[in-house]
Amino acid sequence: MASAMTSLLNRLQQKRGYGRATCGVAGGASAMRHHLSARPLQGFTLVELLVVIVIIAILMALLLPAVQTAREAARRVKCANRLKQLALAVHNYHTSHEKFPMGVGSKREDTSGAVCRFSAAADSTAPWSVLILPYMEQESRYRALNDDDGFHGTYGDTVKQAEQFRPNPNFQCPSDHNSTIDASNSNYLAVGGGGIDALGSEYDEVWCRSGHPCCYKRVMFNNGIFFVNSNIRVALVRDGTSNVYLLAESRYQPMPGGAATYSQPGYKDDHFTWSGGLRAGNSYNDCCTLTTTITHAVDSINSSDYDPTGELLFEPVTRTFGSFHWGGCHVAMADSSVHFLSDSMDINVHRDLGARDDGYPLSGYHP
Repeated sequence: MASAMTSLLNRLQQKRGYGRATCGVAGGASAMRHHLSARPLQGFTLVELLVVIVIIAILMALLLPAVQTAREAARRVKCANRLKQLALAVHNYHTSHEKFPMGVGSKREDTSGAVCRFSAAADSTAPWSVLILPYMEQESRYRALNDDDGFHGTYGDTVKQAEQFRPNPNFQCPSDHNSTIDASNSNYLAVGGGGIDALGSEYDEVWCRSGHPCCYKRVMFNNGIFFVNSNIRVALVRDGTSNVYLLAESRYQPMPGGAATYSQPGYKDDHFTWSGGLRAGNSYNDCCTLTTTITHAVDSINSSDYDPTGELLFEPVTRTFGSFHWGGCHVAMADSSVHFLSDSMDINVHRDLGARDDGYPLSGYHP
């Protein structure tokens, strides 16, 4: 029975041509192999290879700027988010303490009648950037810097130097090439006020100058929110919280203590860091160095008068906003909103935004 079925299937296959097709395919494949083996092998010529390389290079040249622009846009968004988180931490501090954190504190005042009333750095208390740490989920760092032994983070004070020189990425702009993983700098400073240089004489402990040629343009205002021993509540921001600077971006903070520094490595012990306190020498004449965690709206944004890689950053850090973003910098207003301001904005409007209650109309300003 099985033999009969096999014989029948064989006859059907032969009738339908399967056997011939198989033979045909086999023969065709053999002929094709013979034909291919007879043809000479061909490849790219040198000219063709060069043309391909040139085309690839042109495509890369066209795409690279777009890639760089996209990366910078992402860094700029990340920068704004970091500033926003700092502003929210400041407001959370205000909610808990019913006032904004102190810009920087001094436990003792000079009674000699000098213009700069605050004492040497040994009496400094924690700056705003340390006081808000518990509201940024950094309670352990806060306790390490500001424990029962007091705050140590000023000129020549090495008690907690290792902790101060430990970087805090929350204070670093991603576009700052100096914000390396081991740099202790800050790109986000508190705003102590604003105005022209001469306006400083109208306020207490505001305008100080040092005999050192690098320092005589340093300024101190107290018409803003953060200054020495400040005690400002939202109710005192009478110009409106959306019309007053809270925090600002800076590219001018000296960075001794980091791997890449703006200034001389010899200044490492000065603690110019994200957590620096009142930097004053033993002489009251030196107290105008203030701190590198506070700035003021005095000069135009990204002022071309200053070289951000130079030695004299001690001046612009107290009077100039700036960034490594093209065209302006980020600021956080007292209502915690974050905006990107053009470096071509009206200088008078810029200065007025630094003051909390000057009452001046902000013509042309649209946040």
